[in-house]
Amino acid sequence: MALDGYHSEAPGHLAVASAVSTALADVGVGVQVAASALGLGFVTLEEERYDLVFPKHLIDEPGVQALLDLLRSPGLHRRVEALGGYDVSNMGRPAA
Repeated sequence: MALDGYHSEAPGHLAVASAVSTALADVGVGVQVAASALGLGFVTLEEERYDLVFPKHLIDEPGVQALLDLLRSPGLHRRVEALGGYDVSNMGRPAA
C-alpha cells in the first residue's frame, strides 16, 4: 500500500507544522513547540536527548563557563519549559 506524500519532505519542524495547518498534510513528525505555534494538536511519539559536546580541556574556559551558567539558570529553564515539550532538568549539567 502506498502512502500519499510519503516521499515529501519539509525543511524543518515549523515547515511540517505549516503543511499540516494548511491541509497540505494530515499529519507530520515534528516538535511540540512548532505544533503549538500554529495551534495544532500534538502527540508525543518519542523523547529525544540533545547533548552539548566540547573538549574536556575547555571546561574551565570563561566562555564555556558562561554558557553552562546560562544553561543552568532558572530564568532560561522557565522560558524553555514555557515552549512546551522540553525537559530541562539536566540542562547545563555534565552527563554522569
